[in-house]
Amino acid sequence: MPANVAGLAGAYAEVASIAPVIIGWGVFVIACGQAALIITWHLLDLVRRDSIFTTDAFPWVRALTWCPAAIGLATLAMFVVFNAAHVTPPALMLGTLAAIGVSAAATLIVTVLFALFRQSAAMRYDLAEVVRCQSSSTSTGSWASAE
Repeated sequence: MPANVAGLAGAYAEVASIAPVIIGWGVFVIACGQAALIITWHLLDLVRRDSIFTTDAFPWVRALTWCPAAIGLATLAMFVVFNAAHVTPPALMLGTLAAIGVSAAATLIVTVLFALFRQSAAMRYDLAEVVRCQSSSTSTGSWASAE
């Protein structure tokens, strides 16, 4: 990545002054992507162990929600830096705005899915309680105690 940015800085003088910021943004975006992959891997492990619908998964899903949000905020900051440095070719500006929009949409989708996930975890817990009560009442032979 530094070599690519150095090539851009050599070709475009206005990019040279913000090259370290571009490198920092790129490293941050890559780190957020890798964090999302690690979190997803851990969530898949929870699925494999059949403990995805426990409260153990909530911090991981919450962290996954922050990955696209952090990328969007960092890209918004880069949009401001590009404008302040007068690096404003239309394709770059439109691409940056599109990336911000995609990040915002991904954040909203993951946030809604997290809310649904919390509700389904609560429902699974409630269902497990009903099944447990039904099992204990059938072992004693009394259905009236479950009602």
